[in-house]
Amino acid sequence: MSAPTPEQDDLIHPLAKALTWTEMPTVRNAMFFVFGIITLGLAAVDFFIHRHEIFHSEPGQTIEAIPGFYAWMGFLSFVAAVFIGWGLRFLIMRPETYYNPEAGDE
Repeated sequence: MSAPTPEQDDLIHPLAKALTWTEMPTVRNAMFFVFGIITLGLAAVDFFIHRHEIFHSEPGQTIEAIPGFYAWMGFLSFVAAVFIGWGLRFLIMRPETYYNPEAGDE
């Protein structure tokens, strides 16, 4: 998606116009690679830093000492939140005509 046309420009909120540069494919690809490199760099650093773990199951044996533990725990927590959200959607979802039953298909 390139810069918005004059007709599309009228539909964009004035405060959001400053961020339309992020919709360009080259910028999106560059951001993807930059954040990917940062993520890989931080994962690599995790193998070399010393952590002061909080939870001790046995002397010298903690699950937090495993390199990449916090990255995997964060990722799995995010996946769990998404699945819980999908379940909540089916639990609390209402039909489209919930607030206006006479509307029907317009």
